[in-house]
Amino acid sequence: MNRRGYLACLLILTVIPVAAFAQTSPAKVDSSVYKACFSNGASKPEEVISACSAILQRDPEVAAAYYNRGVARMQLNQLEGALADFSKAVEINPKDPDAWNNRGLMYNRLGKPGDAVSDFTRAIELDSVYGKAYCNRGLVYLKLGRTADAEEDLKTAARLGVKEAEDYLKSKGIVYTLPHRFEIAFSYSQFDYKEDLQPPLKSTETGWIPQVRVGYSYVADDQFYFRAFGEISFGNDNTDYDGSTLTGTPVTGTTRDDFARSEVNMGYTFKENLPLSITPYIGLGYRYWKRDIGYNETYSWWYLPVGVKFLYPVNQKFSVGLNASMNIMFEGWMTISTKNDVYANTTVQLGNKLGYLAELPLSWRPYVNWAFTVTPWYEYSEIGQSPWEPLYYTNGTYSGFVVQEPSSRTYQYGVRVSTEYLF
Repeated sequence: MNRRGYLACLLILTVIPVAAFAQTSPAKVDSSVYKACFSNGASKPEEVISACSAILQRDPEVAAAYYNRGVARMQLNQLEGALADFSKAVEINPKDPDAWNNRGLMYNRLGKPGDAVSDFTRAIELDSVYGKAYCNRGLVYLKLGRTADAEEDLKTAARLGVKEAEDYLKSKGIVYTLPHRFEIAFSYSQFDYKEDLQPPLKSTETGWIPQVRVGYSYVADDQFYFRAFGEISFGNDNTDYDGSTLTGTPVTGTTRDDFARSEVNMGYTFKENLPLSITPYIGLGYRYWKRDIGYNETYSWWYLPVGVKFLYPVNQKFSVGLNASMNIMFEGWMTISTKNDVYANTTVQLGNKLGYLAELPLSWRPYVNWAFTVTPWYEYSEIGQSPWEPLYYTNGTYSGFVVQEPSSRTYQYGVRVSTEYLF
């Protein structure tokens, strides 16, 4: 539902735009009449009432015209007239939560709190994340002395971003946030790995990698921020290998891979009166990659993520964010293990390089305790060249060969789909 605007917690005043009236177009009505009735607040209340009345004379079944005329009458404190208009609006279109909410406001102002509660409840039934309706019902409950019910409604409204509810609860010292989040996510991403070798030598890996992530976070405005997650590949996580022998002879095939990652972040979320929240953070992460290319190469390294998150609530249901970080690699190692008993395992230390990550989470919150997020993301990482290391036989004698891991770069991009439970 596209919310039509409001004044504080008690009054929705902005009228429906003309697009909402596209389903009816009575003949011989001047376009200026429609512009006035559906002016989205640009016309004076008297002009809106006159224009909407003209439309309703020709077609008495236009719910949007009743709604807008009711809003204009609210502005002029014509409570009985506004009540009648909103009643007609819900009669014609009983699935409009805005009309139910506004009729509840009129009942409340006319001294009928029971009827007001009933209408606010109906608005919530139609839209479970309609924060204004929760706020309005909570304020009526306060008048009726139903303090416990009022606080529950005001908590819900505050969790949905209604400032009046937030201010009331803060003044009473009542905690209302749902800072804990449990996340399960699935990701599908393109993996593009290339080692820095002189032609005709080459070693590349490309393919689409499915991954699953489980995480927990603590997120609240103007409070400490914490996040931890673990991620592993599953199913068909093989990649296409395009490489060469040491003599430059081309070799292609399929690589069996295992990917894993874990990360912990800590920071602080700044919000106050800003239109969006800003969370700078630092952390600690660990990466693991094992690939089978006839022999096994196992990579592992630690990294320090240093980043910032932005989150902008578009409305009570939708939000858009940005997460950008620089990942500082350290303590990287690669172990070569053959599939025979001839050579011993050899471990080389990887050179430290910087990596970068950018994410654009788009969230939908259809329920107070549940959110669903789609996150396009891109990551770039590098591994530095290792020193030369001797290769030994399993009996401990030197084979006469040395090994080195060349520097490399990796591009990854994909989409992550997650569900979050807030508590």
